[in-house]
Amino acid sequence: MTDAIGRLRAPRVLIVDDDGGLRDALSVSLQTLGFQVRTAEDGEEGLAALRAEPADVVLMDIYMPRSNGILVLRALKAEDPCLPVVMMTGYPTVDMAVRAMKDGASDFLIKPFQTDAVVQTISRVLERSPQSHGPDTGLAARLAAMDRDNEALRQRVRVLSAVHTLNDALDSARDTEELLRRIVETAAELTSARVCSLMLADREAGELRVRAALGLGAEARSARTALDAGVPGRVAAERRPIGSADLNGSLAPGSGPHGTSSFLCLPMLIKEELFGVLNVAAKDDGIEFTREDRDWLVALVRKAGERLEQHALYESIYGTLVDTLKSLVNSLEAKDPYTRQHSQRVTNLSLQLAEEMGCTQTERDVIGFAAFLHDIGKIGVSDAILQKPGVLTPEEYALIKAHPLIGARIVEPLRMLRLEKGAIRHHHERWDGSGYPDGLRGEQIPVLARIVTVADAYDAIAHDRPYRKGAGPEGALRELERCAGVQFDQRVVQAIRRVVAEGRTGD
Repeated sequence: MTDAIGRLRAPRVLIVDDDGGLRDALSVSLQTLGFQVRTAEDGEEGLAALRAEPADVVLMDIYMPRSNGILVLRALKAEDPCLPVVMMTGYPTVDMAVRAMKDGASDFLIKPFQTDAVVQTISRVLERSPQSHGPDTGLAARLAAMDRDNEALRQRVRVLSAVHTLNDALDSARDTEELLRRIVETAAELTSARVCSLMLADREAGELRVRAALGLGAEARSARTALDAGVPGRVAAERRPIGSADLNGSLAPGSGPHGTSSFLCLPMLIKEELFGVLNVAAKDDGIEFTREDRDWLVALVRKAGERLEQHALYESIYGTLVDTLKSLVNSLEAKDPYTRQHSQRVTNLSLQLAEEMGCTQTERDVIGFAAFLHDIGKIGVSDAILQKPGVLTPEEYALIKAHPLIGARIVEPLRMLRLEKGAIRHHHERWDGSGYPDGLRGEQIPVLARIVTVADAYDAIAHDRPYRKGAGPEGALRELERCAGVQFDQRVVQAIRRVVAEGRTGD
């Protein structure tokens, strides 16, 4: 234990949390390490326990059914302004952290946490506490200690903000590349590093390859090094963080990762297997990376490893799903020589239109999938109707009109396809509101659905159908332009004219 804890024989800790399992487990762990521990299940019980017997530090949950931790914090500080109080939460937000800091919180613990993190936090707040200097400490010393405490808390709020941002970033990343990039950006933000890279391990090639980087030139961003080379190689082999401060100047200047002298490298593991090495270097203020930098990066790589594992599972499931649904579409089209390859052509053209109209990469990913599946609902329509060479009866046409709803229902259980579902459901809506199934008009129709609508109509008009001969590219364009502003979004029609003129239909 630290000197601060050593000076206080058996520090007294009060745990206030409504989670009985966490309370008991933390109590046992701390008692095993020599702490005196008492527990309370809510704020009122915690206040009563402190009035009966003081504590050296309080660990308190923020969200409790019978009492809000922030209100209890204020009551504790009103009775003893110098009492160190550590707030615990599984749902950190920056606003909450700022509010708790203003009300006198000494530190934060983000659930789930390990016992060593709790011990480090207790040690840190006891070291900073004015009480740790003894009862004879002067006012100036106490004020200075409180200033240091506030500065430390400001730093913790900055880190908490970054971790909260990381959670949002990892949750919203749609693919592995974006996920890796956001890990690097957050690591740099956490540590004020000017250079950061994530090197992935390729055991077959025996290499570490840079896959995401910040602050590096083009050549360094695609660098490959031997799996056992340099500091990153040592980190990969030993599975532990290594910083320039750990090497006591034994490394030649500029021989750290990417030619740096001040650095911190950490292994990233997935299921105990090495996934890669995270490197941060060249701290903004020019000093070595601190213990706090290391602690937070350890938490970051642990959380990032969990998300990468989830992402890999998601991509595997997503890939299987895509293959299955595409097989259904291919089976549907194989029955009808007139519509064979229709979905692929509509997909190719929709992607060209999306690019022409400045859609984001995320929107292009959505439209690439939705366009291919836009007619999947026809699997619920009789082949006799789909392949009928003559004019459809009103009853038959009503069955055909149900296919967008059937398609939307097919992907409904797959919540990952929310945007795709919208494009599938609404690709037969009309600009004037006379379409189906929901009679949406104008801007009410999702823009991705409007793109698929135009691509679908162009392909249907240009190519042969059982009941008529195809009109070809120019004939299809003339029909689209005739119906622009009535059936189709004029902007999409203008875009398809440019795409066709440049030969980018994807046929």
